Amino acid sequence: VLGSVAYVSLERAGLDDSVRTLQRLSRHEKALALAEATVNGAVLDVSLVSNAATIEASMPTEIAQYMQVCSKAFAALDEFDAGYATLWRAIAHSHVGVQAAPLRAAWLELSQTLSGAAQDLEARRGRLSERRDELTQDYQRHYGAITKKSLFLSLAGIAGFGALAAWFFARLTRDIGNLEGHARSIVRGQRGTQLPVARSDELGHLMHAASPDAGGHLVLLRGGSAAVALRVKANGDRVYEAISTFDAAQQRFVAIPIDLGPATDQVFLILFGTGFRAAGAMNASATIGEEEAEVLYAGLAPGFAGLDQANVRIPRSLLGKGDVSIAFTADNRSANAVTINIR
Repeated sequence: VLGSVAYVSLERAGLDDSVRTLQRLSRHEKALALAEATVNGAVLDVSLVSNAATIEASMPTEIAQYMQVCSKAFAALDEFDAGYATLWRAIAHSHVGVQAAPLRAAWLELSQTLSGAAQDLEARRGRLSERRDELTQDYQRHYGAITKKSLFLSLAGIAGFGALAAWFFARLTRDIGNLEGHARSIVRGQRGTQLPVARSDELGHLMHAASPDAGGHLVLLRGGSAAVALRVKANGDRVYEAISTFDAAQQRFVAIPIDLGPATDQVFLILFGTGFRAAGAMNASATIGEEEAEVLYAGLAPGFAGLDQANVRIPRSLLGKGDVSIAFTADNRSANAVTINIR
């Protein structure tokens, strides 16, 4: 019996190690999600600046804030892998180049560096998720075997040594069950991360622009498109515009025509939803009015845990098309179709 006690105690120590490993993976995933969301947000802003008709002479406030958050996010990843420091050094080097000479070539280099880092982080997150799943399955198998063994020894204890041995083994079983509860809590844990970047175009202001009655609060509206338009002008100015409004007479949402404006304007659709953050822009596609539309970003909505966002460029060839349908696909799964109106 003493040998059996030692066996179960050693196995329980092994389960403790597994839980600690899962906890470390959970911290790694959370830090990685923050870094990935920050880099993807920076990719969009830097791409808009580098493709603008006029290059800004100074660093925009939003991008400077993204770089500060990037620095902290990558610093938090240092404890997990030295490779993250290499990624950050490449980003910081390109950022210094823009600060020294804010020319289009420097902005393009920073955009390419950020895009490469975003792809690297996405691949790392995929591998980390696979590793977590493998460890979780191994833990559950191990837990099941130890539970059966401890229950058997509990029965043996009742037969041979009475209630004292039974109490001891029952306690081991209960403790192992608690360990599994911790592991399952880690696996079910929230992976979304809020992005602490203060900027003038937060979704609170966006909702107020879309519905003045919202008062800056996030509101849920049934029947309307979960999207807004983003206009980037030749001088780099950005304006968010509502694409639908509630018609009290008809008691339903109606489309607001999107004006693509002069040829120097770039107009994007910012789509919101859930369930496609893991796909990334590389595994997402969109068509508007049956014409292919470029997906610049698909992932976490910066600043809102649990909400996903996709940024899609509206082709100028759709000018004057009127009502057109949007089809968005991520990882070969299609979202519900929505309709917008293009003036």
